[in-house]
Amino acid sequence: SIMDAALAVARNGVKRLRLLHRHKLVDVRLLHEAISSSTAPEVIRQIADAHAFSMSWSNVPDYMHPADLHALARKLSTRGDCV
Repeated sequence: SIMDAALAVARNGVKRLRLLHRHKLVDVRLLHEAISSSTAPEVIRQIADAHAFSMSWSNVPDYMHPADLHALARKLSTRGDCV
């Protein structure tokens, strides 16, 4: 069924991620903070210092004005290595 196929794909992805993490080829950090471009400078610094290659924004753009979102994204990628 479609559900079985979707579950198989998800499980394979988790297995691959676990293998990459075990060999220190990927680092996964889950942060749950309420931030904006003008608040929480310590959290913004912590995220920027992680030198993330990418970030998942989920549904954040649904709740922020585009200018505010872009200002925050620029602050989070001040190290120049986030796409």
